[in-house]
Amino acid sequence: MNTIALIRNRAMKSIRRILISSRNSSPFLSTPANSGHAPPIAGNSPRPRFNHHQPLQMHRIKGITQKVLGLPYSNFAPLTMPFILITSNRDVSTFKVRNCSTSVESRGHDNNFERIYVQGGMNNVKPLVVESSHEDVTDERNLGGEVNASVGKSKWEESDVEKQAWKLLQGAVVTYCGNPVGTVAANDPGDKLPLNYDQVFLRDFIPSALAFLLRGESEIVKNFLLHTLQLQSWEKTVDCYSPGQGLMPASFKVRTVALDEDKREEVLDPDFGESAIGRVAPVDSGLWWIILLRAYGKLTGDCSLQERADVQTGLKMILNLCLTDGFDMFPSLLVTDGSCMIDRRMGIHGHPLEIQALFYSALRCSREMLVVTEGTDNLIRAINNRLSALSFHIREYYWVDMKKMNEIYRYKTEEYSMDAINKFNIYPEQIPPWLMDWIPEEGGYLIGNLQPAHMDFRFFTLGNLWSIVSSLGTPRQNQATLNLIEAKWDDLVGHMPLKICYPALDNEEWRITTGSDPKNTPWSYHNGGSWPTLLWQFTLACIKMGRTELAQKAVALAEKRLPVDSWPEYYDTRTGKFIGKQARMYQTWTIAGFLTSKMLLKDPETASRLFWEEDYELLDICVCGLSKNGRKRCSRGAARSQILPKTEGASASAAFFKPGTVVEVSSEDEGFRGSWFSGTIIRHLASDRFLVEYHNLMADDKSSKNLREILHIRQLRPILPPETGQIFKFGDEVDAFYNDGWWEGFITEELENDKFAVYFRASKEQLVFSKEQLRIHREWFDHKWVPPLQQKNDESNEAAKPDEFVQGATVEVSSDEDGFSGAWFEATIVEIKGNDKFVVEYQTLLADDDSNLLREEIDVFHIRPPPPNNNADGQFKLLDEVDALYNDGWWVGVISKVLADSKYVIYFRSSNEELEFHHSHLRLHQDWIHGKWVMPSKAMKL
Repeated sequence: MNTIALIRNRAMKSIRRILISSRNSSPFLSTPANSGHAPPIAGNSPRPRFNHHQPLQMHRIKGITQKVLGLPYSNFAPLTMPFILITSNRDVSTFKVRNCSTSVESRGHDNNFERIYVQGGMNNVKPLVVESSHEDVTDERNLGGEVNASVGKSKWEESDVEKQAWKLLQGAVVTYCGNPVGTVAANDPGDKLPLNYDQVFLRDFIPSALAFLLRGESEIVKNFLLHTLQLQSWEKTVDCYSPGQGLMPASFKVRTVALDEDKREEVLDPDFGESAIGRVAPVDSGLWWIILLRAYGKLTGDCSLQERADVQTGLKMILNLCLTDGFDMFPSLLVTDGSCMIDRRMGIHGHPLEIQALFYSALRCSREMLVVTEGTDNLIRAINNRLSALSFHIREYYWVDMKKMNEIYRYKTEEYSMDAINKFNIYPEQIPPWLMDWIPEEGGYLIGNLQPAHMDFRFFTLGNLWSIVSSLGTPRQNQATLNLIEAKWDDLVGHMPLKICYPALDNEEWRITTGSDPKNTPWSYHNGGSWPTLLWQFTLACIKMGRTELAQKAVALAEKRLPVDSWPEYYDTRTGKFIGKQARMYQTWTIAGFLTSKMLLKDPETASRLFWEEDYELLDICVCGLSKNGRKRCSRGAARSQILPKTEGASASAAFFKPGTVVEVSSEDEGFRGSWFSGTIIRHLASDRFLVEYHNLMADDKSSKNLREILHIRQLRPILPPETGQIFKFGDEVDAFYNDGWWEGFITEELENDKFAVYFRASKEQLVFSKEQLRIHREWFDHKWVPPLQQKNDESNEAAKPDEFVQGATVEVSSDEDGFSGAWFEATIVEIKGNDKFVVEYQTLLADDDSNLLREEIDVFHIRPPPPNNNADGQFKLLDEVDALYNDGWWVGVISKVLADSKYVIYFRSSNEELEFHHSHLRLHQDWIHGKWVMPSKAMKL
């Protein structure tokens, strides 16, 4: 297998553990078959004060929890409390589902319609057979051509407004061959000319899908994902030209065609932009499809859908379409006007923030869902590189606050150099007068668009909200964005949340930008109109940033007006006081957005599955790390340090957890608290996250593979060294070894034959252990064991301060600076400052002015002696972890290919690059741990 595929962690799925047990279960029930430890309760030992239950089983959940537990998929919420499993009888109610099939006669003169049933292959869409373990929807057609569908009732108490909204949402459901596949855009009974509002729009269905998923109804979402995936392969043509493969439709409609005089068949009729106003392809449809695919797995626990071959193929097609190389110099996605929610001309052509935020989210989703194979190597590498570049680009160049505005105000123009400050040649005169007084002191936001010599300073709500949800913005920027919304509440929320953009274009600017669009008049529709559907995204952003009071305030405002106003599509005027002039009533995503917001506020824990936390690794992926000019620091370093500050003290703590280090791991899951399991550090993902492989826990009950998890640094500590001659007595706080882990308790009774009764607070149980199964309980605090270890411990367990660290000694020095992570440079100690700080002079790196060798002050965690030569013959094998001498430093990598003439191809994780080296420029990689050199094994590298 390709080395890169083995060591890659980008697309690794999250791993969860779960305990499956009967009532009153505890971790101390049975000894696993592979434990190798005898049960601690001897036959003549006192009986522990607890009841015996069925054996405890430990599993890895891979989206198929239902199969493990034997539960139906519908109404199932993934377990977060391993010791508690609550089941109940299904409580279902019946509702009417609208059949939106239409006759072919209405399209009798449309030549394009022939492709629906004439063209063969994938174009002849047939009903999908969706495997399910139960019946979510029962198809019982009545004389009116309607369908009765059963759905689970909400687990929360619903208000009258919510009940009305659910009834309306259920009435908007569209069926295809008897199965629900989506919801119409609007279901206004008074609308005599629905235009395309009777179709299922991909972007419009997202809040409906989330509402159904949060309620436990997943079948309609699964059908939607699979059927739209089938439509992806249709031929798309406008004036004899076809867009690239992978394009998702903007919408589709269920139609009925006549096969002969007696037979009729339902077909899906998609629109890829051929019928849209302006004939614009929907760029955001594919991005929303990917985001919904991830949400389906997160909310149902069923990852099998993501792993299907056809789904993986469709996912790759969308990514290849988005990641295609072009002429653009920027990592942002270049699109035309009208290619997203703002689907009319509004001056957003270029690199609009909304598309960039959705693009970033879709890439992060794909990184989680792509099945890792040798064939996906290049795609995953492209995703990682694009994520890194895009996050930096948006954070650095799109962000504006008072400080940044003052910088732009003083920009110099016409700068021709690699070091230009005004990289996009922005003229300060572009700053609009309204912005100077509008932007608050404590807030900021991401601008709407950026191109050469052009910044669109309008505030676009969806792009800013989704930047918060996806962590495209930094935590500081995300909080500042919500601060701005709160400060400018009357402008951005007013009488109805939320403005799609602010401010509106008017007068000559409106005429030039919109082409005098009568629907996008000032403060209407896309030109500063208020859209209630944005409420669910605002709610999700507020929950993520701990500002739920803002979401509750907005939801309460909407709840008062929406049912009275018949759930309109949008509102007009500067404050959103009037219903939109051309707004459709009973707009489905208005209804669904409200319901989703209410459910997210009632269950913030579930809401957390829908957003992304900050990933500090992304900005560390930089191709500058192995550039030809090794003495030049990364050009992104200065800006990166400002927009992505590292956690103070993180580097010092991380120094204890190098790859290959054996550690103890704690879990924050219920039922595991107070326990520690041994594992090995596989990879340092970021300053606070590590990939760890457990020694004794398996991936699942049938797997031979050890469980791997991504853990926070607070869950790690070094292995507590063994201590001899320990004496235990009544009341001692101890750790007891049981079921391959150390569990915290205290001694309640001293028994005969060096046995002790230990009480465990977490489970309120008592067990008997031998002396050999106990150790004094200690905490790892501030890089020390508390209470301190006994002095008679092995010297290797003490902090090492070798004689090599003296003035004049040759050492190797590492750096946490971006672009230099994982590299060691030779230096000489020129001064010792205290016990843990040194001033070193590099032997090859020059100061900024190139006049002298560079000198720096470093701490003990970034210095080590030169490693010994443990490879006398100079020959290396495939998968050997090595250090490669490149640009005056030793860079850690893995041998991915063995060539002739003692040459090797080395893969570098930090930059996702491969380079060729002669054996004379290589050495076996070793880690300096506790004053000793440790050689990592191949198992640790995989």
